[in-house]
Amino acid sequence: MQAGRWRREFQEHGVTLQQADCMIAAAAEGIGATLATANVADFPMPGVHVEYWPVGP
Repeated sequence: MQAGRWRREFQEHGVTLQQADCMIAAAAEGIGATLATANVADFPMPGVHVEYWPVGP
């Protein structure tokens, strides 16, 4: 449900979020986990702790 709320709230402000990204963020938030990604900008949701992990060697 949180994933859908984020997607709708951001869309109301002209920001389109991918459903999969919202679901990943909601899962991380739900268990209090840090989300590690090279695409930090894809996860602007409040309350989600995102950590930059670069890709490649």
